[in-house]
Amino acid sequence: MKLPWTHRVQSVVGTASLSLLLGVGAIACKGEGGTTEQPPPDDNTNSAPLTSVEPVAESSDFWSPLDASPSPDGKLIYFTAMNEDGPAVMSVEPGSAPTVLASGGLLVSPFSIVPSLDGSRLFVVDSGAEGDTEVTGRVFSMSSSGGEPSALSAADGTMPKSLTVAEVDGAERIYFTGVLADDESTPAIMSMAADGTDFKVELSGEPLVDPSGIAVTAKGVIFVADSNADALGHAAIVAVENGEASLLASDLRVGFPAGIALDFEERALFVSGLSKEDSSSLVYHIVLDSKEITTISDGISHNSESAGVHRAHKADVFAWANADGDELDPAGGTVYLLKGPRAE
Repeated sequence: MKLPWTHRVQSVVGTASLSLLLGVGAIACKGEGGTTEQPPPDDNTNSAPLTSVEPVAESSDFWSPLDASPSPDGKLIYFTAMNEDGPAVMSVEPGSAPTVLASGGLLVSPFSIVPSLDGSRLFVVDSGAEGDTEVTGRVFSMSSSGGEPSALSAADGTMPKSLTVAEVDGAERIYFTGVLADDESTPAIMSMAADGTDFKVELSGEPLVDPSGIAVTAKGVIFVADSNADALGHAAIVAVENGEASLLASDLRVGFPAGIALDFEERALFVSGLSKEDSSSLVYHIVLDSKEITTISDGISHNSESAGVHRAHKADVFAWANADGDELDPAGGTVYLLKGPRAE
């Protein structure tokens, strides 16, 4: 479904015309001095952040999809949910019925899911899985074609919440949020090699409060959605570069679990959120250089359980989840395919 994306600008530029998101023609910006005409963006930015949204899996024999992530080429969507056999990892090809890849067994409460860079493996954060420590939560690895997951034990005891995969300095690494294994009161951002070795703490303690969704650039810059960053329960986006943290955005309202993804050119972030006015679903679009924030809601605003969002490793394609529904009434939980301007 092609969309005339509507939005709200929440930065110093005031309220922009619809062409800001559609990337068509001149942009009319209204500030203290009234409306002024700005030249069109250059060729690299003259397009909408997103061009279409399509539901690809809707609750029937599953419910509460908490996270969704495309395959590296964007042709398949992986997601976590619940079904009649318990917690599950599933996949769906647009136009087809979902396939169960794993259900029950070691899975207790699968949250975040991301494929490996080559698409052969799936990495899953299970917030309820029990390992060899008293602290629950594990990171699992499993074949993307299905089968029993196995734990990457380096993450045991860290209460992992969300994860992503990135190639940094020529190596594939898993980045995830949680707490320090030897101090569960200290929030942390951690990483490890795709085989579970070379564990590192990227940042711990302040300014982190409740780090959740995570995205990482090819240069190793980390962005985290801190879902409970202030006393009012508002979220913030924290950037971490060379071990130093800085605030990118604040006073946001995010869903559960918080979702965050970089755009195809790594110039902006998409953050899965909720309207402060009516709790309807939306997606924040945050330009990294200017820190300008807009919101995108057409096609998803009828939802109210914003959850995970991820981009395909090699395509301008995103997956977004609305985590509604339960066993008694599964209706509402939906997995969406979102396309950027450079999607095929």
